[in-house]
Amino acid sequence: LAAATVAAEIARLLGEARAGRVTLGQRPLRARDIAVLVRSHAQGRRMRDALAVRGIASVELSQASVFTTVEAEELACILLAVSEKRDASIRAALATGLLGHDAVTLDGYVRDEAAFFRHVQAFAGYREQWEQRGFAVMFRHLLREQGIEARLLREPHGERRLTNLLHLGELLAQAAREHAGIDAQLRWLQAQRLDVTVGDSAQLRLESDSERV
Repeated sequence: LAAATVAAEIARLLGEARAGRVTLGQRPLRARDIAVLVRSHAQGRRMRDALAVRGIASVELSQASVFTTVEAEELACILLAVSEKRDASIRAALATGLLGHDAVTLDGYVRDEAAFFRHVQAFAGYREQWEQRGFAVMFRHLLREQGIEARLLREPHGERRLTNLLHLGELLAQAAREHAGIDAQLRWLQAQRLDVTVGDSAQLRLESDSERV
């Protein structure tokens, strides 16, 4: 109820601003002039959804670590599959939201071995790229060949998810300069996910700096 009430008031204020009746100084009030303070990520999600219902875009400013996000969990699952090249690991990776294979499709791979083998070959190729050309090159190929960016941007909060994913890729590419080898880089990622402290480089980034609450 609180989220809906606040979102309705923000919608009213912005509507009045467009009509020239609500100003900040000498100019009309803008969405980026408004912030909503919440106590938890769950409340933030409710607020974001309530605003979206009214067609108002918003961004989240948080001190949380990008390594605590769903994207970090799913990327770790995918990278483990690239590293191990085991059928079970690859199936788990395909089931992530980042790769976007639903249960019906995954079940179909049980009967269509040729279709599943194409994924096995793709993951073997990512492993080879990672070994020979480094994480950054492999990561770019993975994003492009799996159509991850376009898939995420079709989701309701895909811009947030894509920002997190690209942030993680950047941090992993930086870490790869100091941690040679796939196993060492995966251990580094796991250590970051278990670390309760939040360094400046890992703090969640704004997904956009456009006109948003």
